[in-house]
Amino acid sequence: DPSYQSNPEYLAAHNGSLELNPKNPYVILDDQVARVADEYIPVGTTRLPVKDISNFKVGSQVVVERFSWNNWIQRLGTDHIPKRPGNPERTMEWDSKDFELRYVRKVKAIEARNSKVGKSSTTSVGRSSGGNVVIAAAGAGAASGRTPWKPALGAEGTKRLGTGQIGPQAILRFVADTNRTGVAQPLEAEQDFAEIQAVIEDESQSEESHNSGTNKTPGYLHLDIPLVMNMDPVYGSGIVYNFKRRHHIPSDVGLENLALWSEYDPDNPQDERHAWYAVLIDHCENCWVADVMTRNFVSGIKAAPGSKHVTIQDCQVLDPVSESSEGGRRYMFMLQGQMGLVKRCFSTDARHDFITGAKTPGPNVFVDSDGVRANNDAGPHDRWTTGTLYDNIHTYRLNVRNRGWMGSGQGWAGAFQVIYQSSSDIPSRFQSPPGATNWIVGFEGYLGEQTTEFEGDDATFLDPESNDLGRIPRSLYWAQLVERMGNSSEAARWVEGMVGVKGKSQYRDMFEGEGRGMFLTLDEIALADEVVKSTTRWELNRSEQEEEEGIETLRQDILRMELEIKEYRQEFLGLYDEDENDKSTTLLHI
Repeated sequence: DPSYQSNPEYLAAHNGSLELNPKNPYVILDDQVARVADEYIPVGTTRLPVKDISNFKVGSQVVVERFSWNNWIQRLGTDHIPKRPGNPERTMEWDSKDFELRYVRKVKAIEARNSKVGKSSTTSVGRSSGGNVVIAAAGAGAASGRTPWKPALGAEGTKRLGTGQIGPQAILRFVADTNRTGVAQPLEAEQDFAEIQAVIEDESQSEESHNSGTNKTPGYLHLDIPLVMNMDPVYGSGIVYNFKRRHHIPSDVGLENLALWSEYDPDNPQDERHAWYAVLIDHCENCWVADVMTRNFVSGIKAAPGSKHVTIQDCQVLDPVSESSEGGRRYMFMLQGQMGLVKRCFSTDARHDFITGAKTPGPNVFVDSDGVRANNDAGPHDRWTTGTLYDNIHTYRLNVRNRGWMGSGQGWAGAFQVIYQSSSDIPSRFQSPPGATNWIVGFEGYLGEQTTEFEGDDATFLDPESNDLGRIPRSLYWAQLVERMGNSSEAARWVEGMVGVKGKSQYRDMFEGEGRGMFLTLDEIALADEVVKSTTRWELNRSEQEEEEGIETLRQDILRMELEIKEYRQEFLGLYDEDENDKSTTLLHI
């Protein structure tokens, strides 16, 4: 429907893209919100310290929300993004108010903290469940009055920390942080620490005046899925709350076994007055898309910001029709929600074949998938995606980096990203933003600077030694699934044979013996199926008409060459006369 205005230009003209600023789908329930404790919380933890556990129940879903402060934006350098050449007005610097990161989790257990309840400026040093040294601040409890609590983000009466003000917490945190995401900066440590405490105490006084007489029970919420973003009281604050959704959320819905074509103007190879996304999944959970092939859409299959626990498997997104180099187009497999999974998928002619969007919370996984003939990179796209695994992904180019002024000022595209046993056709670039780490494990391909470079440190590379190759799992994602299932040999066989890379074949009846039931490559499918052309996978998407035209052109070329050969033979024969000495004839043999 051409009247459906979903292209990026229309969205930009009507208050911006929903992908850039998605609406908050969660409503905080009154009396059911707690502050996250004022201590450094590392990425990967499932034990969340909070100031009041009294309103939470085991089995309930909660939102962990992180608020950003201006000094965090300044640390990233995204408060002064270089202007876009030729169009400086398009570049937007980051605003801390736009970076409220929300992570949905389930409470598995609740643990009370053995400390005196109430306001206190004292701290005690202890150890978390992971063995890391932490600062346990016995601050005042969270608000729990009838009026919905709102975070104090530099409001009147509080003192905002300045850039680089890191106190004793940061110094201890540097020792404790095994991911090396903290930076010890001993700049007037005692004074900085006093300012941190001033903020905490001011906010505590505000809470106590609002919630006088309310009992608080500090403790820990044990979450079902690790946090994929660290939480640092120097650079922001956090809350956790029970919630209801603004709209009804369907679940357990699937889309399977479909072939989708978008009708477009055949005389315009860059036509965009036709269907945009082939499949769009949003505001739903526990849903899936399987065995779907799409052709000629502008973009492919997207799980939007409101999606949770969505699987996209065994799908092909082929032959997009649109402008080939403009933004917002040819996004083939895109995850923007939480706990999304793309596995065993294939795409051609993308701009970005396996990507995430702005502020995608994660975690999300792309595994055992392949893209060919893309003209741009795969990887985190736009602003600050957290917790993505690219596992056995092959693509044209794979980047995790500072994107600077690209787009509308995208800056740091991803934090806590893992590239595992993946590869690319041309040189790729991997960087880590300040305060976060991106890991590159067993990457196959060349590394090199891109056409446009922006400031940033290199990512952390972990290249297996030759004697370790046999002990390192082929796939990190599937190995973790086996571990969650008990790490038994039976679990390993089931994962490999039923849901892993060998778990899918639409052509099982064509094979016997060892090949039966295995996930086939496109080359193998081409050999086994008469409907698929027996050409290389790079040419599988060619239409019959294109192939027939190619054969006819080749036949005409052969006829033309035969005529030329005859003419050349006659011409060369006329250059040589009979030799008078030996009476022989010199011939040119062709």
